[in-house]
This record gives sequence, C-alpha cells and structure tokens, in this order.
Amino acid sequence: PAGSGLYSGYHWGENYFAVEPMDNSSFCKCDLCQAWLDPKEEGPQDVYSSGRHSDYFFNFVNEVAKEVRKTHPDKRVVTLAYMTHAYPPKKLRLEPNVVVMYCFASNRLVYDKKEYANDLNALREWVKQYSDRPMYLWLYYTFPVEVANNGQWFCFPGYFAHKIEEQMKLFRKYKMGGMFHCGYGQEVEAYVSYRLMDDPTLKVDALLDEYFRRYYGGAAGPMKKLYLAIEKTYCDPKSYPPGYHGHESKLIAWNSLGTEGRMAQFGKLMAQARSLAVTEEEKERMKLFDMATWSYMVAGQQQHLAHKNAPIPSVQVPRVGEAQGDPAKVDWKKSVALGGSWYDRGQDQPADRRLSGRIAHDGRFLYMELTDPCDTAKLSASPTVFCYDDWEIFVAAQRAEPYRQYAVGPTGLTIALSHGEVNFRRNVEMPGYPLKVVPDTSAADRWISRLAFPLADLVKGGVRTGGRFYMNILRVSGPEIAKKGGIGIDTWISYCSVHDVDRLGEVQLLE
Repeated sequence: PAGSGLYSGYHWGENYFAVEPMDNSSFCKCDLCQAWLDPKEEGPQDVYSSGRHSDYFFNFVNEVAKEVRKTHPDKRVVTLAYMTHAYPPKKLRLEPNVVVMYCFASNRLVYDKKEYANDLNALREWVKQYSDRPMYLWLYYTFPVEVANNGQWFCFPGYFAHKIEEQMKLFRKYKMGGMFHCGYGQEVEAYVSYRLMDDPTLKVDALLDEYFRRYYGGAAGPMKKLYLAIEKTYCDPKSYPPGYHGHESKLIAWNSLGTEGRMAQFGKLMAQARSLAVTEEEKERMKLFDMATWSYMVAGQQQHLAHKNAPIPSVQVPRVGEAQGDPAKVDWKKSVALGGSWYDRGQDQPADRRLSGRIAHDGRFLYMELTDPCDTAKLSASPTVFCYDDWEIFVAAQRAEPYRQYAVGPTGLTIALSHGEVNFRRNVEMPGYPLKVVPDTSAADRWISRLAFPLADLVKGGVRTGGRFYMNILRVSGPEIAKKGGIGIDTWISYCSVHDVDRLGEVQLLE
C-alpha cells in the first residue's frame, strides 16, 4: 500500500528488492559466520519459529541494505521473518530501508497452542520493536492440503473462519501493511478472508450466513451446520491426542478428526442438504461440493478403515559379531529374515516377484541383505539412482514425519534424503552420508545388495541397541524387470508405498 503517514513512500514493484535464503537453515559454517550465532539458541527447538539465526541472518540483510542505500537511496530491501529467523535480532537494529514480511507459520494450525502462541509472540515483538515502519504478512492457507498432497493421502478439511476473524482484527490493530496468502484450502476461507481484508470490522457469523444463503439457497441451513461442525472439530485442541504438536497427519485426519461417528453425522447433514436443494443452480453447487470435498473426505475415511486392520510386520534384529561397518564381514547366517510377504504397489495384493531380505546389527551398524531374483542383464543403473532400478529404504523414529529415505542402485550408487527434518521440506539431500553398499550382480539370475548404516545416524537422533525404529523397504523396478510392464513398485509393508510412513514396520535391536 502507498499513501500518507506510516506507509508514505512504500510503493511495491520497482522500489523493493527481495533478499531471502532458500527454504532451509543450511548456513555457512565458517568461524566469522558462526560468531553471529547465539550458543543458547543452538539447542533442540520445540517450536518452528525461533530466533536461532536472527542475528546472523539480519546482519547479512543489513549489509546488503547499506550498499543499496549508497547507490539507490529511494529503494528498499524486503525480507522475511521466518523459521529460524522469525524473531527480531538482538545484537543489531535493522537498517531504515529494510522492510519485514512476517511469516505467521501456524496461522492455520490453530489447534497447536504452543506453536500458535509462539508465533503470536514473535509477531508482537516485531510490532513492538519496529513500530516506525510498515510490516507485512505471509499467511499459510496452504495447510493441511499441501501436507496431504505431498504425502498422497486425504486430509481432514482445515476450516477456520472464526480464527480468521480473530487474526484479521489483530492485523488491523498492529497496522499490518498487506499480506500474501500461500495457497487457499477451501472457498469459504477465501471468501471470508477477502471480505475481512476489505473491511476487518465485519463479523464472521454474518459473513457465513451471507455466504451459505447466497450460494446454497434452500440447502444453506445444513451446509452451514456441516461447515461449523467440521470447523469446530479441526480447531479444537481436544479433538487431537493430548499435547499433539505439528501438522495434521494421515492418522490424525481419520483416527482423531474424521472419526466414524463424526462422518456419520456429517453424512446426515449432506443428505439433508441434497434434499433441500431446489433450483438447478443449487443442485449443481451441491454436486460441486460433493465432488470437491465430501467425496474426498469419504475416500480418506475408507482408506483409513482399509489400512486400520491390516497387519504390520515387526522384526527383532539379532546382534552379531563386530563387522566394523563392512557388510562383507557380517556373519549373515546369524542374521534374521525380514519375514512377511511383499506387496504390489503398496497395496494388499501379493507381489508377483519373490523378493527377500535379511537384517542384523553389531551395536554400531545396521546391516541389511536385500535379494531380487531377476535377470541382472536387464537391470538399469540410473545416474541419480532414481527412478529405477533401485531399493528404497524408508526409516523413521516414529510412524510419522520426519523420516529418511535411502536408495541403492545395482552398481552400489546411493543417495540419502531427509523428509521433514529441515523446515518440513521433502527431498533434502544428505551429501556424504556414510552408507556403505556391497553390490553383487555376478549371478545372471540374482541381484544382491548388502548395506551398512551407522546406527548413530540412521534416523535423526540415532538409535541404540535395545531401541527401536520404523521402516519400510521398496523395490522399484524398471520396465525390463517389472512383470506387468511400466515401473514396478513392490513393498515390504502392505498399504505403505513411497513416502507413506504411518504404517512403517517396527524394528527392534536386540541386546
């Protein structure tokens, strides 16, 4: 916005230059840079938004801003208050030509009291310390849909209209200069947000009455009741397990939120709304909601119920003699078979191919032997390991994010990726990860891969003897190997394919 008073001269477009790092905190490790970090802030973080790197980051932005002011005194630098630099810096004050866009990371995670309160506190600190300049907002309407899309599952709708009203009033009080919305989850939230951005004095209940009356006509009553019931379920911390923290997961979506009882009540409201839709326009709008939202919710619940009672294998891993991280030195006769069946494409139908695996540990390393009885002359060694032929091992400290993915090709080429450890990002490469592989394609009818993982770095935080972690193994086959043509995916766990982590098998390391 531009005009007189507080916002005078702050025109967007050619007058602003954005300075912001990539979406992570993998900053420089040199002594000069490390000196800007506060050792007190370097411990484990139990909230997403922190000031862990604020002094370091905003010092860099300041240096850029100083140079800009020398050559272009009428221009400004805009940056984000985000992630590990979400709080104002302590050791310096921002240059006058620096403008901040605050990332309200949990604006839709309203059920997470810890995250929500922390983000409000960070915003309050920015307003308190920099009341002499305008501030802007980055809002995350993209959740929970983005998390579900990334994981290829169905989320429980994140309705939160009443919280939008609360937030917009706060933004008005704090004289926020503008906002960017990172995605929209549902049209009701979009409608309410647009109206309140235009006039934050409006009341959300009146806006909801207006929306449902004008959009659904005769079906407005039950459709509004349905919205409010879903909103209350999503926003209420009591709908979640005690102390639940973070984004909605597949298990939370349909085990805690969209329970069978709630879905039955929602279904009755849907049936009532369909019967009350009179005009062709009202009927078409009901069909749109049915296709876009209700059928999506039903699919999510059906998927959950199908997975709920399916068995998940577990394995107790024996301790073998010290092999010093070399799979070739392992006494594989003392290892144990992974057991269970293998499944086609992560569903519940048995795989056509006869895959097998064995596993052991020596207190320092986890060892695996994976065997694929195939025509080794047909194996394809991709230059980046993906997308075939490979073995892919997914491991986590729990049946949820964060998790890691290790992939191994027929020549022994490997890649290690983290998912959810760095800013909830997926596919973050872990260069130099010490995974040792001994590939064996010497036989014409068999590909054997023997692997050694350091237990101290198998998952974030490591795992010790006597402890446990969770795992799934996939064999991704190229068209020359897959019996059904195309790319084949066979999994150790049923209903658990690529990036599915809610059904990982339990692995216990025996003493």
